[in-house]
Amino acid sequence: MLKNKALAAGLAVLLHGTASAQFPPSPLARLTQLDCAFTASAAITWVAGQPHVEVRRGSAFTFRLGHIDTTGGTAHFIYGAADTPIVVALAGSNLHFIDRRLDGSTAMTTVLAAAPKGTKFRATYSHTQYYAYDGPGFASVPQVEQYYGYCSPSAR
Repeated sequence: MLKNKALAAGLAVLLHGTASAQFPPSPLARLTQLDCAFTASAAITWVAGQPHVEVRRGSAFTFRLGHIDTTGGTAHFIYGAADTPIVVALAGSNLHFIDRRLDGSTAMTTVLAAAPKGTKFRATYSHTQYYAYDGPGFASVPQVEQYYGYCSPSAR
């Protein structure tokens, strides 16, 4: 019985060490500011009750993620003159920025640690909003968008 407990404890230590070795420290963990640019997107609209996908390419959607503190879980979404506090979470080797608004809209930016070239990190930005309104001649539908691009560390 004692041998089984010792074996289980040793196996747990070994497995924990192996799992930790699989996830080296993320290169994103120490970043304090990212400039993001997205040049492709997909938008979903509902037509006659059915989802319809529209793929867009070309014009860039850009913003900055600033004051990033992965330890404290805080950051700022900076778009034009707007500077909004948001939540950041380091999950595995990736960063997830979550912007939940009082009006019910939600946005999430995910920055992937795998950088294909230098320090330009692949990223996605997802945005969902819905204002419930059903009035004369108009009924609102959810707006869902996802953008694809890159985020780069910013010196400022």
